[in-house]
Amino acid sequence: MSAKFRSEILQEPAIFHPRPDDYAIDFVIPPYIATLGSRFATSPWYTEVSPSLKSFLMTFTRLIQHFELGKAYPELVTPTDNDLFTVFQHDFLSATCDPTYEMNDLNPPLRYSLLIYLYVRVSHLQSLPIVRHMVETFKHILAPRIPYLLVVAPDLLLWMLVSGGLGSKGYNTHSWFVLHTAHVAQRLGLSDSHQARLLLGEFFYTVQPEDMGQDLWTEEVVALSARICGDSSGF
Repeated sequence: MSAKFRSEILQEPAIFHPRPDDYAIDFVIPPYIATLGSRFATSPWYTEVSPSLKSFLMTFTRLIQHFELGKAYPELVTPTDNDLFTVFQHDFLSATCDPTYEMNDLNPPLRYSLLIYLYVRVSHLQSLPIVRHMVETFKHILAPRIPYLLVVAPDLLLWMLVSGGLGSKGYNTHSWFVLHTAHVAQRLGLSDSHQARLLLGEFFYTVQPEDMGQDLWTEEVVALSARICGDSSGF
């Protein structure tokens, strides 16, 4: 166990389970961090998520919040390296999927979305060839399930598509993610990037210095104007 990994484990209770005297420093977790992952458990479609995946979502939420706190407040939180996320990825990929839940149209793309987010937004591996294969596989998993998700969980579908769009930047699948993101954004009534970021931030999304999200949203608006306004053919 590395010293940094041990430090992060010891810090975790102080961040997520503060004692009364911890408030003496007047530190309040910013809303954009506190709301990360909050939309999952409060959504009606959450009942479709398998128990094991719910557990991983809770763990991933705490890791992402800790990760973002470390970036925003390095003087208060030791920034995380990849140790915690490597352990999470190992456990996540090693977990046995419940065949009952894996048969529905929500769990498989949700599981893969977490991996895409981890590789692209946390580990910043978007330029590696493995990510190209991941987003191609993700498209294959997601495409036949879009009609179902558009009805049952359009907000979740938007986050999945945006995550795929960020991961597919520069690859052949990128235009597919952009176009479908534009359709879903229109269905949700999102008219600008600020509205989209607020919704995405309740899943897993934060603006990063090297963020490609604004470029992606610009492309979505262009796609929306060019392909949707005069075309009611849908998906």
